[in-house]
Amino acid sequence: MIKKLHLQLTILATLATTAILIIVSTVSLKISENHMHRADEHSMHNNFSTILNYLEEQTIISHKWLSTSEANYNFYIHLNDNGQELLFDSLHQNSMKSHLLEAARTTAEENHNFSLNPTGNQSTLSKTISFPLATEEDENYYAFISVIPKQEGYLSVIVLHSYAFIEEQILEQRISFGIAIGVSFVLLCIFFYFLIGFLLKPIQRNREEQMRFIASASHELRSPLTVILSSLSAMERAKDEKRVHFSNTIKSEGERMALLIEDLLTLSQADSITWNMAFEPAELDTLLLGVYEKYDSIAEAKQRKLAIDLPHATLPSCVCDAFRIEQLLMILLDNALSYTNAGDSISLSVRCKNNYFYIEISDTGPGIPDTDKVHVFERFYRLDESRNDKSHFGLGLCIAKEIVLLHKGHIRVCDTVGGGATFQVRLPC
Repeated sequence: MIKKLHLQLTILATLATTAILIIVSTVSLKISENHMHRADEHSMHNNFSTILNYLEEQTIISHKWLSTSEANYNFYIHLNDNGQELLFDSLHQNSMKSHLLEAARTTAEENHNFSLNPTGNQSTLSKTISFPLATEEDENYYAFISVIPKQEGYLSVIVLHSYAFIEEQILEQRISFGIAIGVSFVLLCIFFYFLIGFLLKPIQRNREEQMRFIASASHELRSPLTVILSSLSAMERAKDEKRVHFSNTIKSEGERMALLIEDLLTLSQADSITWNMAFEPAELDTLLLGVYEKYDSIAEAKQRKLAIDLPHATLPSCVCDAFRIEQLLMILLDNALSYTNAGDSISLSVRCKNNYFYIEISDTGPGIPDTDKVHVFERFYRLDESRNDKSHFGLGLCIAKEIVLLHKGHIRVCDTVGGGATFQVRLPC
């Protein structure tokens, strides 16, 4: 399911981002193309004005000037002197240009009532018209037509500017944008695939942990249920004196299930952040002393030596949930009593340093291997040596870690000097 979701989110994110990129690129292209057209038109009119001024002032027009002007300005220039073509035009004219010239003359006469062969009184000023010109071959031109009066008649000028060059630039720009969008699409696919994969890792990890949690909880609940059902079945066939034994077994397993369910509910509340925390100033040394007094007799009954080490100086108050901190200390002490052997020592201590409280529960038991230290706070994780102890489900240290995190603290396990394990809790002052 996660893989399918990974693929779907990658496609969705890539398509959405590409769509936005296409829209932005289209708008940018439209603005750029409009700017290119305006710049081309502005340049075209300026260049024609330059040519017109030159033709008005000069009496002799060289072929070199005409060739240079056509090349520099992307123009086709056609001149008639009193209705006669110049030698320059007759030398390099072709059928296509002749067709364009005829189309320009016809458009000027029919649409603009402008004649290139004026008759009658001639004006002393040049007359000029300009208009777009489209051909049957779907080529777009812009035409400038002017009649310039001269001393011995007039000079007719037709200047054609092709949009092919600007259209070619626009096409190249569109192709470049298209290639860029295509490459971007591929890069976005790769980027979103790894990004979404990275973002989905915690979800995948949580899902796997949830599946392990359900499997472990089912296994832990199945064991006492099996014993209860077996004992009930045996009670039906047992004599009266045997029924008391089976009844005690059922009661013991029922209490064990109740403890497990209580721990599961506690973790469920921690996961859903529904724990009711009552933060108030509390004296940590007093809390440790109270827990020590509760467990002193229990440790003595299990042949463990329990000690407490409190600082001589008065500790500042710790803003915490006293009930949860006491629960934390009891979990760590229960853990120490379960993992140590007869004759081992267990000690509690607290100190304040660098604006932090440090609570330590140390023992001189067999210790915890380095390979297990990173797993001891995981749910249902138990060391091999403790699997025979049915009173522990591997949830206590996980609950302890949740309590510490809710207090914005830190918990870790390390080796005790001389052997054993030490759980250190750090809480902010």
